[in-house]
Amino acid sequence: MQRKKLLSIICILAAVVVILVLIARRAGAGNEPEETAVAGTAAGIRYLETLEAGDPAEVDQKLQEFRIQKFQEKRNEWLHQIETGELNVWSMFEDYALLGDSRSVGFTFWGFLPDERVMAESGAKLYALRDHIPDLQKLHPTSIYLCYGLNDVIIGYWPEPSDYVADYREILGELREALPDATFYVNSILPAIDPAFEEWPGLVRIPEYTAAVKEMCTQIDNCYYVDNDWLFEEHQDLWAPDGIHFAAAFYPYWAANMILETYNSQLISDGDEPQMPPMAPEDSSEEALEP
Repeated sequence: MQRKKLLSIICILAAVVVILVLIARRAGAGNEPEETAVAGTAAGIRYLETLEAGDPAEVDQKLQEFRIQKFQEKRNEWLHQIETGELNVWSMFEDYALLGDSRSVGFTFWGFLPDERVMAESGAKLYALRDHIPDLQKLHPTSIYLCYGLNDVIIGYWPEPSDYVADYREILGELREALPDATFYVNSILPAIDPAFEEWPGLVRIPEYTAAVKEMCTQIDNCYYVDNDWLFEEHQDLWAPDGIHFAAAFYPYWAANMILETYNSQLISDGDEPQMPPMAPEDSSEEALEP
C-alpha cells in the first residue's frame, strides 16, 4: 500500500511538471502576458486537485496509463539509440545472471554476454532452475532473468497453465529463499511461428501459459514480468527458419526489453525516474545490432 501511495504521489508530481512545461511553452509561443501563464498554472493545479478528489479506481487507472505512456516513450528512445549505436545495451547488464533454454544460449553463442553469467542449455525446462541454485549462490547476482517456457509447453508435462505456474511458483520460492536479495525478472514465453507447429502442435498454447505466468508475477514480491509480446509483433522477420529460434539481430532488442523492465521496476520500488544507462564509447566501431 505504501509503495502504491508513493507511486501515485510521484506520478502526480510528474504530471504537474508536464503541465507547467506545456503552459510555459504556450505562453512563450504566443507572447501571452505573465498573468495568463499564472492563470494557466492555477488551472493545472485545480485539475490535479480534481483528479486527486475523484474516484480512487479512476485515479489509479489514469496514473497507470501515465506510467505506461512514459515507459513506452523511454522504450522507443532507447531502442532508437541502440539502433544508431548511441547506446550499448550490453554495458547495461550489471551484477546479473540469465537462465534459460536454447533461445537463451544465443546470448553467449553470438558473443553478446559472457558464459559465466548465462546459465542456459538446449532443451532446458523449468526444473533446471533448481540445478543452478548453487551456481547462483556463488555468483550472488542482484538481478536474475528467467527465460523458460518453450520446452515446458512442448513436453506437455503441465496439461494446464495453472499446473505450470503452481510449480513455477514453488521453484521461485526456493530461489528467493536461497537468494533473498535478488530481484527476479520472468520473461514471457516468446511465441513460435510456422513451421514449428507442424512438429509441435502444442506450441499454439504458448499465449495461455504466458498469461498465467504474467498473473503469477503480480503475486510475488521482487518478481517482475517482462512482456515480450511487442517483440513478436514487430520482429517476426528475425525468427529462425525453424520458427522457434532467433537471428543474432534479435538479441539486442530482447536484451533492451529486459533492461528496460529492470529500470521500470526500480521506478516502481524506489519512486525515482530511470537514470540513463551507460553509453557506448564514441570511438566504438562496432555496429549496435551486429554480433
